[in-house]
Amino acid sequence: MRESLYWLTAQSRVNDAVRHPTEKTQSHVADTAVCHRTTRHQPTPQFNARTSVLMNANLKSNRNRWLWTVIGSIVFAILYGLGMSNMDYYPGAFLWGLSASGWSVIGFPILMAIGFVSTMPFNWLADRGKPRLALIIGAGCYAVFFGLELRHSTPSARASWALGQELPATTTILALKRHDTFNDGFFVHAKLSMSRADMEQIVSGDEWIRSITSDRFASLFPDDRFPQLTSSLDGEYVNQLAFRTDTAQLFYAPDENLLYVTRHSRSSEP
Repeated sequence: MRESLYWLTAQSRVNDAVRHPTEKTQSHVADTAVCHRTTRHQPTPQFNARTSVLMNANLKSNRNRWLWTVIGSIVFAILYGLGMSNMDYYPGAFLWGLSASGWSVIGFPILMAIGFVSTMPFNWLADRGKPRLALIIGAGCYAVFFGLELRHSTPSARASWALGQELPATTTILALKRHDTFNDGFFVHAKLSMSRADMEQIVSGDEWIRSITSDRFASLFPDDRFPQLTSSLDGEYVNQLAFRTDTAQLFYAPDENLLYVTRHSRSSEP
């Protein structure tokens, strides 16, 4: 715009010089000629094929970055929910009978937000010109996170947590349930095939004390038989092999080599 106004002013001066030729006006004519030559030979911006390729590559990179950010956030939320998942396990159950817990469903938006924050270090690395390295490191971190969550979410890990120690090598898990109760924390109930020697080794610590707890398991496993208060067998109810702690209960059926255990907690699993 400014060049156009200058050009019009210069042209007006040229017209005056033609009508009234003087030394001053001749100088204006010379300046105008220089202005015309400069404007005529000034280069204009050129957009070639390489410019289009660079613009498209930049747009594609931004789209991919947002795509991986969203995927990373969802993966983080799902993996964290795995650790809070409910379980209804029995031999042959699909995916160990895993299901989403109430807390993980309600907290999914919050977990998504935390997952979004977790992708920022990788995006920062990608912005420094190393997108492949950022993708490799991000995938590795999420793989480690998945391994840790999976390790604490297997039936064996949850049965070990209920017993308070590692399962003996010869133990078979016949059933395991894990569920949240929102206000009261979560419970793990397990039915295990175990020898009496292994059972006695488990309860030999100071944590377990003798008790009468079969009533609890009768409601948890209604299809199994437990000693009743009105049992016709003399002393069956009183002499049962039952133990308890502040947060757990255990019952052993010696005739069938079955151990039942339940544990309750208001805090996160170890």
